Amino acid sequence: YKVANEQTAAVYAADHGLTCVGLRPFTVYGAGRDQGVTSQPTAAIYSAVRGEPYRVGYGGVTDFHYAPDVARAFIAAARVDLDSPAAPAVNLRGHVTSVDDFVDRVRRITGFDDLGVGTEPLPFAHALSPAGLAELLGDIEPTPLDDAIAETTRILSTAL
Repeated sequence: YKVANEQTAAVYAADHGLTCVGLRPFTVYGAGRDQGVTSQPTAAIYSAVRGEPYRVGYGGVTDFHYAPDVARAFIAAARVDLDSPAAPAVNLRGHVTSVDDFVDRVRRITGFDDLGVGTEPLPFAHALSPAGLAELLGDIEPTPLDDAIAETTRILSTAL
């Protein structure tokens, strides 16, 4: 259905003379990310902040995108001025790492160890090419993973 949405955007752009930009993040994490299967890394951070055991239900490697970085990309996409109606879609690039590594970082940053990780990877491709991203939106550097996890920890700590 996501490809169908991108194709619908292309038709709409052509019909109405607009530019539509599609962005494809993968595992978005950070304060406020609490729905869907890929929200589990955020749930792990929140559980650690609360001192409650948690297990991410999947393992493997994924591309982690910090929510404020994704927001910056969407804002940049809204400002894109192409010469003609178009609907380009590009993959965002965050930090490609294992769920184990992400959760290990959460343990280290929060000081809470009772977090687990599943073994089965999600059935999706990861580390997709960000070809065209920089040309379209400029250079959007992802926040360092440890900094983003620490900031999420601070934000979620205030929600207690």
